[in-house]
Amino acid sequence: MSDVADASPPMQPDDPKRILFRFSHATAENQSVPASLLIQTLEGAQRVIWLLALAEENRDIKMRARIPSEIEQRYQLRCSVPKAGSYAMPAAVVSELPVLAWLDLTAKVMDRFEGLADAVVHADRDRVLSLVPDSAIRIRVLENLRSMAPRPGSGWRLDLNRLDRTVRFDDAFHAAWKRLRPRMVGEPETQTVNGNLVKIDFGARSITMAPLGMSRELDCHYDESLEDFLYENRRGPIQVTGTVILDEQNEPRKIVDVQSIAELDMSAFEISEVPYNQTVLRFKQPLVLMPSLDEESQQWMVLEKPELNIHVVAQTREALMEELQNHISMLWDEYAKDAEGNLSPVALALRTRLHAAIQEVPVAQA
Repeated sequence: MSDVADASPPMQPDDPKRILFRFSHATAENQSVPASLLIQTLEGAQRVIWLLALAEENRDIKMRARIPSEIEQRYQLRCSVPKAGSYAMPAAVVSELPVLAWLDLTAKVMDRFEGLADAVVHADRDRVLSLVPDSAIRIRVLENLRSMAPRPGSGWRLDLNRLDRTVRFDDAFHAAWKRLRPRMVGEPETQTVNGNLVKIDFGARSITMAPLGMSRELDCHYDESLEDFLYENRRGPIQVTGTVILDEQNEPRKIVDVQSIAELDMSAFEISEVPYNQTVLRFKQPLVLMPSLDEESQQWMVLEKPELNIHVVAQTREALMEELQNHISMLWDEYAKDAEGNLSPVALALRTRLHAAIQEVPVAQA
């Protein structure tokens, strides 16, 4: 049937249903990629495609974010054999069901996918609203886009290539996402609490967590839009971000309007480059830092490198990466770029160590 969409993955570069996932690491060319990164990217991408298909077809999202089976079958992400060089995986969205070609909306869904990713990279609120008007779908799409990106500080980058255009998911993507999301959903100022998941009550749309460093448990009340993220089995510590309600002793009593529920990611930060004005600060050897939790409250993530005078704290991994980049830029400003005669012996020694570890290069060479 020539008027029915072909169910085999179209691999022509100019096919609008085709997309290339290219993974690269800041330090070297890679013939392989961590399985966990590959899985989270492909699962996140598939989820975004299904959600945008609902938006394209003007359909509402159902209770507990169940994607209709016909949507799952008509917009299925299929992957081909990875290419040599930096790890590149071709993929295409195909249908397992017969679909009349003139009714096939896959190309429009992929237009939204690419456009939305680019809008988030540029923190373009108006464009995001235009591409995904439905707020319930929009919140889920933004969360899944974030889950596609390599974790902040991992050293990995993801490029989405489609129709000779590229959108990059890296540390800068996380920073843009962080600026954009509160403006998208009109959220109040939030806090993040680290703890262990005790129980989930889907009927009441609440979870109970035992915060680290505290003797009490907290009830956390979330919106239906986050329910699909609770089906994963979370055995380790989690981070819950939302509006924290305090008691008379100024201690957390409960969390309402939960914005996100995620694992507490304590994996290593690997830093190769830091944006600096119109240049880049490039480490001669990647800076690898293991985060820890502060001893007193266990609610703040900490990165330290005493020999480079690095000590930064933040509540989330994204915020910690941003603090680290800002701190390194400050050190370069105040010590590495200052004249030797202006510095004390201690500051001069730090200046020497900074120059031994970092070089400033033009963006074109980055």
